[in-house]
Formats: sequence, structure tokens, C-alpha cells
Amino acid sequence: MRRGPHHGHPGHGHGPGPRGGRLLDAGLLLLISRGTSHGYPLIEAIREDLGLDVPDVGAVYRALRRQESQGLLTSTWETGATRPRRVYTITPAGREVLEIWMQGVEEMREALERLLQAWKGDKQ
Repeated sequence: MRRGPHHGHPGHGHGPGPRGGRLLDAGLLLLISRGTSHGYPLIEAIREDLGLDVPDVGAVYRALRRQESQGLLTSTWETGATRPRRVYTITPAGREVLEIWMQGVEEMREALERLLQAWKGDKQ
């Protein structure tokens, strides 16, 4: 049984997968699930590794803070040789939401493949 935001999973839109601006949310959770990180490397990875457009860098920071307020991420301040920066780590709830989103993406991919195959069949 799928559960959404109204059933105990914050940050989850209508339906099983991320859509629209939620692709950024899913991308952030995925990248952070691979290891803790901070803003600038996340922005680069979203653009280069995931191929998502980030026209508004501030949107990334807003998404990170929103996910933290929803309990999907935690952050700590790292101080060192460079200026202080906020470092993010995914929570168990964040991993659960990411899993649900990715299952939805997989289902959408399969549906799109069927749709394309039907369309190609009609063109023959």
C-alpha cells in the first residue's frame, strides 16, 4: 500500500512519484543519500550528474531547508579552513520518501514506455 503526505510522509506530492519541482527534491535526496554534502557541490551534481536545470540557485537552498523542516534531512554547521557551511545528511524518513518517489518514477517510466510503444505501433 502506498502512503503519501497525508498518510505520514512529508514532502510527497499527489501521486506516487516526484513531478515538476519535486524532481529537484528527489534529486537532492538521492545525492545526499550517497553521502553528506553541502549546497554548492549539490547544485553542481544536480546539473552535471542528474541533468536537471537549476535556473534559481536559491531554489536549491529553499528545498534543502524545507526538507530539513519536514524531517527528511538534518544539517550541521561545518567549520574549518574555509568559511562555515551547512552540511546535510538524509534521515530514515528521507530514505523512505526517496524510495516511494523512485518507485513512482519507475512506474511512470514503464507507463511512458508502453505509451510510446503504442504510439509507434499506430505509426506503422
